[in-house]
Amino acid sequence: MTRKLFILGIGLILLVAAALTILIFLPKGKTISRNENTLEHFYQLENFSNLMTVFNADSGTVRIIAILSPSDPMSERGFHILQDVYNEMDSDKVMLYIIWSPVFNQDTPEMAEEKSIKFVGKRVRYFWDPDRIVSVMWKEVLGFDQPIWDIYLVYEPSVKWKLDPAPPQFWMRQLSGLVDAPILNKGQLLARVKEMVPEAAQFADTTRVQLR
Repeated sequence: MTRKLFILGIGLILLVAAALTILIFLPKGKTISRNENTLEHFYQLENFSNLMTVFNADSGTVRIIAILSPSDPMSERGFHILQDVYNEMDSDKVMLYIIWSPVFNQDTPEMAEEKSIKFVGKRVRYFWDPDRIVSVMWKEVLGFDQPIWDIYLVYEPSVKWKLDPAPPQFWMRQLSGLVDAPILNKGQLLARVKEMVPEAAQFADTTRVQLR
């Protein structure tokens, strides 16, 4: 009995430590209520650890990350394609991360919020990246010589980041200069995401077995 209580106590301590880690590094969310819509997940990125904490907490799901400009018409097109993919999947195993980046002078957090409030959901996370941290980091990951945007990255359920983001399993783009990835296409993106969803279910089953 004493041994069981000791093991239970250790497990409780680890659980509390994990929860505190998430609370410390989780970016501050901002709740906005407009036109009877509620934007529950809108974070300002202060450093990469903010995004990494959210990303790793959502492990076990297929995560789609898009880096967009709130004022750019092509980013607007990509944003609508992501909404279609999100709605067609309708699965708790698919998460959508929209990272708004100030690519142009007219890009502001207020504009990003206005865009975000038009599409809300429990599986959608919005981020405002004032210093373009994410654009610079994925420049390195994907091997480009300047910050990049209007890109769409897909990560498998088992992927977790450590110090830096890992290369995506699949990615698409709209910028003409990025030739290492296909042009954004709803059908192709949806197909690749569907391929990864069974792995998410398998990942969840494996995790449950390990916790027994």
